[in-house]
This record gives sequence, structure tokens and C-alpha cells, in this order.
Amino acid sequence: MGLGLTAVETAIGSVGRLGASSPVVIGGMVLTGLEVPDELVFGGRQELVVHRLLGGGRVVDAVGNDPERLTLKGRFVGPEAQARAMVLARMREAGAPVSFAAAGISCTVWIAQFRFAYQAKGAVCSYSLVLERATAPMAAGAEGAQAGGQVGDDVRAGLSMIGTASSAAYVVAGQVGTIAGQVTPLAVMLGGGGLWRG
Repeated sequence: MGLGLTAVETAIGSVGRLGASSPVVIGGMVLTGLEVPDELVFGGRQELVVHRLLGGGRVVDAVGNDPERLTLKGRFVGPEAQARAMVLARMREAGAPVSFAAAGISCTVWIAQFRFAYQAKGAVCSYSLVLERATAPMAAGAEGAQAGGQVGDDVRAGLSMIGTASSAAYVVAGQVGTIAGQVTPLAVMLGGGGLWRG
């Protein structure tokens, strides 16, 4: 079995980028490491109504923001690749709005399209994901006002801190696991497999 230079470079490069790959959160799922999309395309347009007047003049009314769908492409890698792809497939089938956070944006989305390709006997599942965004973000204080009182706010703040800590631990574990999944087979091929055994 030959060992390609590209595979070695990819594995070594992954170790150097451990902290550089920002996670993507969709619903309750955190995408880390190689799962993070290679590309995230977003944008939108302003809906305009143009009133044409006699003599060639016109009046333009801006009637609102129309955000484009978010498109993402990436890959799940490892023994859980297909199972993780199926989580997103079930989210799409449910048709419910989910939270999305990546690249400095946070919004509510619906999974409009999700496709994945079963590759390398299930060890790699390349995916493409299209997300429809809500047009207006939820007001920051609306949820707190409905729950009522300081106690509700304190409980939410505590749960948020616990969720953040556990999510951060999952992200670090996911990044380390992704790198270990890349480096271990290479180490075995190079004869250093004993270093990676638990």
C-alpha cells in the first residue's frame, strides 16, 4: 500500500490547524475539524419596488431584506461518518427550524436541502447543505420577558454556561479525534503504530 505525499501533508497540516478551525453549530450538532465546510456562501438582496413616473422619473421604495440561502459543502470522516450524516438527514426530514452559528453569524434556519455521498466504504461522507434563513432575528429580550422574573433569567444564564462548557469540550474532543483519525493510519503505515495505541 503506497503512502501519498498529499496524505502526509494533510495529516501534518491538521495538527498545525487544531485551534484554527472554527466549529459550525446546526441544531444540536457541532461540526468540527474536517466536518467544517470548506466553503460557506451567504449574501442576499434588498427587495425594491420601483415606481416609474411621467417624464422618466422614478421613486424607489426599499421594502425589505431578502437573505439568500446559505450553502455549505464539507465531509464527515471516520467510523461515525454515515451516522453523523444521517443526523442532518433526520433534521431535514423533520422540517423544523433549527439554530445555526458559523463564521460570525447566528440565526434560525430550515434545512431546505441536504445530500451526502457514501464514499470509501462509509469512512467518508461528502455532504452539501442548503439552509433557508429567517428574515428577521428574534429580539434579544423577548424570550426573557416571556419566562418572567430574575429566577428564570438566572436559570437560563446557568444553563447557558454549562452548555457552553460542554460544547467547548465536545469541540476540542472532536478536533483532536479528527486529527487522530488522520494521523493514526499514517503512523501505522510509517511503522509507528505503537505510539498511537491507548
